[in-house]
Amino acid sequence: MNCDLSLIDAHIHLDQYDEATRSLVTEQSIVSDWISVSTDLRSAERTLALARNDRRIHPAFGWHPEQPLLSEEAHEQLLRWIDRHHLSMVAVGEVGLPYYYRQQEAVDEVLYEKRLESFIERASRYDVPVILHGVYEDVPTICQLVEKHSVRRAHFHWYKGDERSTDRILSNGHVVSVTPDILYKERTRELVKRVPLEQLLIETDGPWPYEGPLRGEATLPHLLMDVVRTIAQLKRLPEEEVATQITRTTRRFYDL
Repeated sequence: MNCDLSLIDAHIHLDQYDEATRSLVTEQSIVSDWISVSTDLRSAERTLALARNDRRIHPAFGWHPEQPLLSEEAHEQLLRWIDRHHLSMVAVGEVGLPYYYRQQEAVDEVLYEKRLESFIERASRYDVPVILHGVYEDVPTICQLVEKHSVRRAHFHWYKGDERSTDRILSNGHVVSVTPDILYKERTRELVKRVPLEQLLIETDGPWPYEGPLRGEATLPHLLMDVVRTIAQLKRLPEEEVATQITRTTRRFYDL
């Protein structure tokens, strides 16, 4: 791939890297910009601070669903913080439903959905994208909430859903992103074949570690080159064309 091309990491947790590793991420030339998501209020504060020191970092504010629910007071505190800082964010996220946490603990699914809806409503109110953690059977519920609030731009990150849900997302004009697991997950490879290139983003979800041939390897920007290369192979397109289109889509989607 042309080394002059730069990519955009559409979903990363930059605040979760230690300072030395974060410097490795931001000092390379492969990735030009990062959509850096938050997992709670403290995470949002850290992410905002990073963005204020580096204009290439574009912050999203939200609450990751794979954890115990906040108290009502703490949830309202987070929403008020988002309201105060909404001009600084490019999106609401990461938000969604607790698919994995639900496998381990009994959860109040109605309340999780209500909390998610409050974040989706913020995305609609401020007309910014919403970055969604939606896995398998949770996807239709999330789609329903996105449609209810007429959100124009929804990004289903590290997307895992059935074909019917995929078609629903695509027909509504939203986007999905894939991670380095495309190197070893047939599910992801089949998804890429189904999704138009114009509705596809790429992400590391760093510092999340990967399996297969990437086991034990730090999640750094160079992995996105492997993602682009694999997408190009699956779609039988030049790598430069794939990289250029995905970067163009990401910039337009996030108003970068």
